[in-house]
Amino acid sequence: MVLLAFHTVSPGNGNDMAHSRWRPERPIPRTLAHASAVIGLTGGIATGKSTVSSLLRAHNLPIIDADVLARKVVERGTPALAQIVRAFGEDVLLPDGSLDRAKLGRIIFPDEAKRKILNGIVHPAVRRAMFWSILRYWWRGERVCILDVPLLIE
Repeated sequence: MVLLAFHTVSPGNGNDMAHSRWRPERPIPRTLAHASAVIGLTGGIATGKSTVSSLLRAHNLPIIDADVLARKVVERGTPALAQIVRAFGEDVLLPDGSLDRAKLGRIIFPDEAKRKILNGIVHPAVRRAMFWSILRYWWRGERVCILDVPLLIE
């Protein structure tokens, strides 16, 4: 396993991500001959994750975005969506059979127990999708993979 350190440098007061420059502590290897690395990119809202992710993508590093996967795992026809419907009822579906996120939000946000039920459905599905995404990149010969996961450390 290889660990790389990344930081952002802002020319202003540190709050202006639009003008920030990103640079690695050392050159970013495209592939590593004898090692595999999964690098977690995490942080709260407005901490520069998207900026860093875009810069890493510009270096042709594979990015796995947990937010994107969280939407994919609950698309029509997925096991996770079926579990959500079993847990919260058909009312959480739009007429086309897709998830009504607004309605589900109104159900789960005021009720911690229901939020835990939803997280118990979605989080394992996202972790499985991340695992398979990592394997697909490794099967293609990539040795470095970035996980963009806002809730990696909570």
